[in-house]
Amino acid sequence: MSVTKEEVFRIAGLARLELGDDEAAALVSDLNGILEHMETLGDAALELPEEGGEAHREGGAPLRDGRSDRPDRLLRKPEDFAPEWEDGFFVVPRLPAVEGGEDDVEGRAP
Repeated sequence: MSVTKEEVFRIAGLARLELGDDEAAALVSDLNGILEHMETLGDAALELPEEGGEAHREGGAPLRDGRSDRPDRLLRKPEDFAPEWEDGFFVVPRLPAVEGGEDDVEGRAP
């Protein structure tokens, strides 16, 4: 699949955009490059696992199993690198406007 200059001009016209010949040629080149890249990604070999195994792409990391009921494992615990950590949560400083501090401007919603 590839994109032609005529197709770029047609879509630009539908979007009510004015394109010069140089701009259209650049878009054709960019879009065709993207499509080429997507085709390459689609051709990547995928080994399906046997029952209970993990799927792997050639030379890559294992694919996720699609389960969303458990978090990803971290190399370090969040409390080890969080600036502030309390009761299992990151502690984030409040904005002065939300707290009603001196920076609060009357009439402005937080």
